[in-house]
Amino acid sequence: MAEQAQNNTANQAATPKKAAAKSAKAPAAKPAAKAEKTAAKAAVATQKAVPASKDSEVGNTLDSLRANLKTLTQDNAAALAELKQRSVEIQKSIAEHQKNLQRTVKTFLGEVVHEFGLTVEDVQALVRGGNKGTKAKAAVKFCNPANPSEVWTGRGRPPLWALDRVARKEKVVIQPTSPEYADDAAKTVARLMAMK
Repeated sequence: MAEQAQNNTANQAATPKKAAAKSAKAPAAKPAAKAEKTAAKAAVATQKAVPASKDSEVGNTLDSLRANLKTLTQDNAAALAELKQRSVEIQKSIAEHQKNLQRTVKTFLGEVVHEFGLTVEDVQALVRGGNKGTKAKAAVKFCNPANPSEVWTGRGRPPLWALDRVARKEKVVIQPTSPEYADDAAKTVARLMAMK
């Protein structure tokens, strides 16, 4: 294809020379018309030749790009395979180090347990977190003067017996269960009365 384009270009270059030689022999009126025809033919031939050379350049560029892409793909695939292999090796190494660390810690703990005379229950309580599950209940601070079995800690929502008195707009009376809660009772009554 490239050779054809070169031949066409060579023929076109020769055509204007022939046309010029013929026009020199022809009368003056005809040379202008012939020169125009020849120039038009040369322009058309040049236009046809240019795309052919561009096509070959584009084809060469595409071939080059394909080759580069193939090389890059192969290189990346090889690098990816190598990284995956390294990843597997690293994971194995991490697992091995963790096992070694666990063995070391178990040995150390065994020595400590033996040295200080700890029991299995002591160690289990330590592992479970000790006595975190048992919280002391809040102390009962107040009771209903009408029915002392109805009690309240002073936390959370007020009891129904106190809210009923607030709703009926009666004076709220809260009896402290101990003298140390007397001040708290007065403050709580004031807070309940403000709810009206």
